[in-house]
Amino acid sequence: MKSKLLRLNLQDLGHGLLIAVGVVFIAPLLPVLQTGAFPDVATIKQALAAGLAAGLVYLGKNLLTNSQGEIGKPETGNTKIEG
Repeated sequence: MKSKLLRLNLQDLGHGLLIAVGVVFIAPLLPVLQTGAFPDVATIKQALAAGLAAGLVYLGKNLLTNSQGEIGKPETGNTKIEG
């Protein structure tokens, strides 16, 4: 079930964590692929910051999106109840 406008659920948090972890693992690989050099501590710190930012942006997007996928629009009265 999708979360309502200005609300997050556990699925949103899980997806945000998945995106953050994915960015943290992928970002340091770019220098390896481009130059063949392994990432240093500064590159790893940048990857952690990018992962945190990506996760927060995803959660912010979900916080501002209603259950119909519309950004900034309130819930409509005809939402389908699953059960």
